[in-house]
Formats: sequence, C-alpha cells, structure tokens
Amino acid sequence: MNQPFIIEGFSCPKAGNTPEEYEDAFTYREIGNGGKYRISIADGATETSFSQLWAALLMENYTRNEIPVDQYFKQLESVRRLWSQRISKDPLP
Repeated sequence: MNQPFIIEGFSCPKAGNTPEEYEDAFTYREIGNGGKYRISIADGATETSFSQLWAALLMENYTRNEIPVDQYFKQLESVRRLWSQRISKDPLP
C-alpha cells in the first residue's frame, strides 16, 4: 500500500549572506497521475558567477522532462543556450 507523503521545501542562505545571494536550487513535480514525483536539488557554486541561474535551469529542466538519468547530461545544449542568453544581458559580478 502506498503511503501518502508531503513534500516541503525551504531555502536559507549561509550565515553572512543575504537571501539574494542564495545560489542553490530545488524543484519537484508530479509525473503523470500515478503519484510519482521527480525531485531535484542542486548546490550552486558560491564563488561562481551566475551559478544560481544555472542551478535553477538544471533543476527545472530535470523535473519538467522525463529524461532517464543516464541520458540527462547528453541533452543539455538547450539549457546551456538559455543560460548564455540570460547572462549576456547582465554585467559580470
């Protein structure tokens, strides 16, 4: 028998950082109607420029698509292009 569960998420920047400096990401999404979920968590690289955007794009792409894990990294070209387009408008921190 399947047991119901609750997904809760929260985020918290590390000590000394503001919420805007939080660079990790997480997403979750139900797959179909069968009670299965895709959950993803990424640890953004604190000292890397635009890492929060990259982490968010990766996690969102993973949960929105039903790509097998072993194929996931082979199909990231569109995510790379989107990241590049978005950061091209912002000055390098």
